[in-house]
Amino acid sequence: MPTKAIDEALHLISRAAFGLAAWDEAMASFAAATGSRTGQLIGIGTPSGIQYNVMTETDPAALATFVEVGGADPHINSRMRVGLFAPEMVAFDDHSLTPDLDASRSPEFGAWITDNRMGYCKLINIRKDENLIIGAGVIRDPAQGEMSREQEKTFDLLALALRNAVDLQLALEGDQIQLVAQSFESLAKPIFICNVGGQIVAMSPQAEAMLAEGHWLTVRLNRLLPAYAKDAGQFESAFQRAVDPLGSGSSVVIHDAGGAPMHVLLRPLPVTERLRLTRAVIVVPSVVSDQTERLATLAQQVFALTKTESRIAALIAHGQSPNAIAKATGIAPSTVRSHLKRIFAKTGVHGQVELGSLLNSLR
Repeated sequence: MPTKAIDEALHLISRAAFGLAAWDEAMASFAAATGSRTGQLIGIGTPSGIQYNVMTETDPAALATFVEVGGADPHINSRMRVGLFAPEMVAFDDHSLTPDLDASRSPEFGAWITDNRMGYCKLINIRKDENLIIGAGVIRDPAQGEMSREQEKTFDLLALALRNAVDLQLALEGDQIQLVAQSFESLAKPIFICNVGGQIVAMSPQAEAMLAEGHWLTVRLNRLLPAYAKDAGQFESAFQRAVDPLGSGSSVVIHDAGGAPMHVLLRPLPVTERLRLTRAVIVVPSVVSDQTERLATLAQQVFALTKTESRIAALIAHGQSPNAIAKATGIAPSTVRSHLKRIFAKTGVHGQVELGSLLNSLR
């Protein structure tokens, strides 16, 4: 293999670590240097499934259907199955795989392999820990056959460079998380940063103090969890919705042992690069103010509102929109609007502004 192609691949791989080149460009050069058609970089997070899947020279429509046909299922795709158990930096290829058995288990996946001309492949885990496996490899066109010995040596050389680049980007992302966490100290708010497994990787001093109190949140095996066990399911669901770096996040209401509520906002750590190797979630808990609780109690006593109606009315009086209330309380927006109609009828008002003025006059 010409030295120029290897040098180009090494150059692009090192630039990708700093976000100066796209990973798909780096992996395309990896494939070219080994005489292959497709370069692949895949991240498998726990418990979030496939975090990303860069496959160069592959139809984007085919990538979109990869999971649908069973490509992410280790019971179907032997490349995934072997990759999950293979140690770091030990390459494996088609001789360790069972493509015929894969196709029999899922004819759709077998057709996907054929339609996209997925021939001989050579893969390697370049990073593996309890939260993330990062695998890399090349896939050849069926007509290209297996690698030559020289191409295998090039693969090993570039795989080592790729591992170093990935380690560097992971370190840079870790520094970014620490910088974000340090910026929280001046905000005087309890803020946590968790990885995709829910484990705390950074937190503000106020968050540390909240954990020490243990009223609403606790830590088990370094995972951030609600102290009240019955809220665990809702909290986990909200956390998983917030893992998607391109999503808008989520929110949930949890309680202490006495039933006092706390609103928890969950947002994905913003992505600035084309590919983030690690994901993180920002968790911002906010105790419901005593003023809101007092106003809700007054509204319940004066207008004979139910507990839920009085809570919604108090939040409206504090300037919250129906959609914001729905997110904060876990009630569907349509249900909040239905409650509002009953609140209007019981209080004799005709809108949210009038309701807010009426309740604020009770203070």
